[in-house]
Amino acid sequence: MNKLSDSSFHYINCIKKLCVLSLACMAVGLFAACGASRPQPAEKYVPEGFLQESALISFDRSSLNAIPDNPNAALNVPTYITKVEDTYFIVDCYNNQVIYHDNLTDPLYEWQIMTKDISMGHTLASDGLVYLIDDTENNRVLVMEKEQNENGQTIYVPTHFGISGTAPTLSSMMHTPIPFMCGAPKAGKCICSAIQRRIPACT
Repeated sequence: MNKLSDSSFHYINCIKKLCVLSLACMAVGLFAACGASRPQPAEKYVPEGFLQESALISFDRSSLNAIPDNPNAALNVPTYITKVEDTYFIVDCYNNQVIYHDNLTDPLYEWQIMTKDISMGHTLASDGLVYLIDDTENNRVLVMEKEQNENGQTIYVPTHFGISGTAPTLSSMMHTPIPFMCGAPKAGKCICSAIQRRIPACT
C-alpha cells in the first residue's frame, strides 16, 4: 500500500482534532447544564375578580308543597337533556325553565317545573344532591338542592346564585365532592370551582 501524502495526512489530522474539539465542547455543555440550578417554581396565581362568594337565596320552601306542572305543550329550543339517578331533566331555553319527570313517554304537560328563575338557560350539572344551572342571560349560575316537601315529594330548592361571568355555561358534570367547570365565553373566562353542600346543624 502506498503511503499517504503529506497533505492527506495533514487533512486527516485536522479532522481528528475537530472531532475531539467538538466532543469536548459537547461534554462541557452537558456538565454545565447538569450543574445549573433549577428555576424556582412560580408563585401561586389567584386572579382577582374571578373568585367570589356565592349569594344565598331567601326562598319559601312551603311554596313547593304543591309542585307546579309544566304549562307548555311544546318545548321551545331545548338545549340540554340529562338523566340524574331516576329523573330526567330538560333545559327548555326559550321557555326560560328547567322541567323534570320520571320518564320520557308522558306528555310535556305532566312534567314538573324545577325552576323558572332563569333566562335562556343552556345546561345542567348535578351529583344527585346539588344541581347547577347556568342562568345565561343573567350572567350567573343557579344552585339548587334536592329536598322533600311536607308531602314527602322530591323538590328542588334554590339556595345560591353562584359564579358570575358573561353568558356562563357548565361544561362538565359534577362528582363527589362537587367540582365543576364553568365557562363564560363572552368574557373569555373559564372558571374551575366547587360548591360546598350545606350541612344541617347538630341539635
